[in-house]
Amino acid sequence: MLLPLFHLFTLTSLTEGQVLCSGVNCASGMDCISINGVLQCADPCDHYSVLNDSWRSVDNANNPLHCDRNINWAGWYRFFLGQADARIPEKCVAELRCGTYAPLWITAPHPTQMNQTVTRSVCGAWSGSCCYLSSNPIQIKLCNGFYVYKPVYPTWCDYAYCAELYFPIPEGFRASGQTQNSITLQWNKMDNISFVLQFNGAETNISAPSGDGPVTYTVSSLAAGTTYTFTLYSVSGSIRSSGVSITAATGEILCDL
Repeated sequence: MLLPLFHLFTLTSLTEGQVLCSGVNCASGMDCISINGVLQCADPCDHYSVLNDSWRSVDNANNPLHCDRNINWAGWYRFFLGQADARIPEKCVAELRCGTYAPLWITAPHPTQMNQTVTRSVCGAWSGSCCYLSSNPIQIKLCNGFYVYKPVYPTWCDYAYCAELYFPIPEGFRASGQTQNSITLQWNKMDNISFVLQFNGAETNISAPSGDGPVTYTVSSLAAGTTYTFTLYSVSGSIRSSGVSITAATGEILCDL
């Protein structure tokens, strides 16, 4: 089921550089999008439609009757499975999965840098081969904790884009300061996401503050001159990402001579 959030129409395709939109060159990372009927340079991270079809799940092995050539693709889409973010798989999906005969997956990783846009080749599994059927390439952009896609018509039926649950790990996790008895940690905020910080066998739930800017948390009552390992998880409901870990040390006690 398609749930359009914005009416999108793309005049030109987003490239590694710029696109022309109503005579204006859009900045890198922008695309030419119709908003309220007016073509303008806009960020796909802010102007996309939601694609939330349970049959696209990689776990679905029933009713292989769907074909994405029957969808009027227009602009950018964010994938969901239920209430959770999803993404197109980066590895082979067996045929007769994802509600279609030839499931579509991308052959190279998603972008890893914030606001980066990449073009990825698309393959469909069939006749015992992961890439027996190739399809038209698509574009992917990494937004703040989620991906948006610019799908195109598959080359044949029955092809359909697959979806798998995905939860991004926190980005920019670092130690931003320390004293003899405390370490201040910082990481990038993610929309509608809370966090769990784990160290010394204990876990602390941390809610992201309102407004812009990074999340900052100070761990206190630590021993001076000691190195600690911290692991941070992003959390939404019952879903937890894989963690990212860093080590940081408190300051040493200085003695006056």
